[in-house]
Amino acid sequence: MRRLGLILGFMVVSFLLGCGGSSSTVTVTISPTSATVGPFGTVQFTATVANTSNTAVTWEVNTVTGGDSTNGTISTSGLYTAPTIVSPSTTVTVAAVSVADNTAAAVASVTITGTGAFVQVSPSAVTLVAGAQKTFGASVGTNNNPSVTWRLNCQSTASNACGTSSANGASLVYTAPAVPPPGGTVTISATTLDNSAAPGSAIVTVQLVNGSLTGTYAFGFSGRNAGGPFVAAGSIAFHGDGNIIGGTEDINTGAAATRTITGGTYTVGGDGRVSATVQTSAGTETWQMVLAGSGKLYATGFDNTGSWGGTLDQQVPGSFNAGQVLGRYAFSAASQSGFVQAGAFSANGSNGLVCSLSTCGLTDINNAGAASTNLAVTSGSYTTPNNFGRGTLTLTTSFGTQTFAYYIISPTQLRLVELDPAFLAVGEALGQLGTPFSAGNFNGRYAMVVGGTGPTGQIGEGGTISLDGAGSVSSGSVDVNNHGTVQTGLATTGTYALTDATTGRSTLTLSVNGANQQYVFYPQSMGTLYLLEIDSTATVGRALETIGTLGDVSAWNGTYAARLTGSDLATGPQNVSGQLFPNGAGTFSGTLDINDNGATSLAASISSGVYQVANAQANATFQTSSASFTPVALKIYLVNSDQALVLDVDTNRVLTGILQRLP
Repeated sequence: MRRLGLILGFMVVSFLLGCGGSSSTVTVTISPTSATVGPFGTVQFTATVANTSNTAVTWEVNTVTGGDSTNGTISTSGLYTAPTIVSPSTTVTVAAVSVADNTAAAVASVTITGTGAFVQVSPSAVTLVAGAQKTFGASVGTNNNPSVTWRLNCQSTASNACGTSSANGASLVYTAPAVPPPGGTVTISATTLDNSAAPGSAIVTVQLVNGSLTGTYAFGFSGRNAGGPFVAAGSIAFHGDGNIIGGTEDINTGAAATRTITGGTYTVGGDGRVSATVQTSAGTETWQMVLAGSGKLYATGFDNTGSWGGTLDQQVPGSFNAGQVLGRYAFSAASQSGFVQAGAFSANGSNGLVCSLSTCGLTDINNAGAASTNLAVTSGSYTTPNNFGRGTLTLTTSFGTQTFAYYIISPTQLRLVELDPAFLAVGEALGQLGTPFSAGNFNGRYAMVVGGTGPTGQIGEGGTISLDGAGSVSSGSVDVNNHGTVQTGLATTGTYALTDATTGRSTLTLSVNGANQQYVFYPQSMGTLYLLEIDSTATVGRALETIGTLGDVSAWNGTYAARLTGSDLATGPQNVSGQLFPNGAGTFSGTLDINDNGATSLAASISSGVYQVANAQANATFQTSSASFTPVALKIYLVNSDQALVLDVDTNRVLTGILQRLP
């Protein structure tokens, strides 16, 4: 009826104009004025509005703004899409209505021809294990070889997040992604090239199974248990059928001990979260983990006797020998007890270190605010690894002789845990690249996050700094959570200086909020720096060179494995692992496993997740279903589209962590 009124209105306007009426009356014209399409076909309409500065229009289909599924839809730009099923044919009216004067409009007719034909995709629904293949076919009635276009769709815009496919006419070979996308489903659709039939689709549910986790992994954990602070490292073997078939673990609670992993079971959930019961010679441990891609897992202890967390990395299969520990390594180690360390050493591949002029490397140590800097490693050695890749490593400096257990992940990556009773530290050593170093090697923008203890308690620091390759910090912005006192967006400048070309050891001074903070860094490569604070605050972490502009919300999307560690300031140590699902449009969901000093929350759901991105940083806030971890505010420092460093900026907790996008 409204459209009939508009048409009658046009007749009145025409009559008035013919009798000398105003020529400034708003008019609308539409193009084309008629069209014919098949089911799900599209027509692009344009509208021209005259006699007003406001040329916007509202698009309608059969008087419904935007249209509907029965008569077709139309976008705000005038793209009309016909309904999927039409029997046998129908005509609808598309209208462009002036926003300036809603009595002014132009109409066009669209004839939709069809007989109710649709594309049938077979199978229409299937469940696939991640990485598995399945062949799909398309047909239209008795035609088993129609010409179709195939598409994959899921709740992620990340490359290959929906899987991959290879089409051959009406046949499609689909390969599920290595990790399920957010929501766990992928839609496979087929559309005829001539739009002679309604599109068809199939739903694929992608699941992970126990076989998605197999092989031997080296791990490193830190936190507190019933006996107090502890660190641990070891090797564990997952069979692929849900059984743990062995391993070993070194744990230091102030007295080091080696345990045998005798067995256990694990279950890989369809979303990539893993529950494990690990049997050791000292009792049973409960681990909650999440697959982080590329042979990596993040873990949170779920024993209800404290809280700990850490990382597992798949060990390169094959026999372990002393020759695999060869070359120069940068390393860092830390615990929640306030002892932090970074340095570099060189192994000769035959149980010794490469030394020159009584120097086999350098290290810096900060023991709860008492810093020992630029210590020469005067001697050291390591034992031949056993069949778990485990050996021991000793480093001697003026600080004393330190003994570590090491576990080979690969020849360029070792897991470390200190065995000395006075110092609890766990970390890693990575093969250094690019030696010798120069100040000019460090030239770019770095995301950084460090965590540890300060004079007032737990502290976390994060931000971005730009090194100019000539000794200056040209710009930067730092956020600080000092035992719940939060400051964000602090403008930062500073200087840095290379002190040793062989190890790459460099000093770094940051002027933050009018105060100087002193650090050293050791490069694993030019783009990865181990960062250690050497003033009254004992923190350790990483600075990673950022890649790309990463300037808007679309820079953060996909499925990210998450790990956060630190303290709930009211209760004690807190560790979190799980998944976040940012959609690239400013909102996200997720599932987290949380241990708040022994109070565990399994599969806590994220709600009200929102974020904004600017200058390679994101501000994110969310709620969870766990009373011990809500609400939450995070600063996220994007390294690239796949990785980010994280600082919690709430007043009741201090956490630092990492996000890793799954393939």
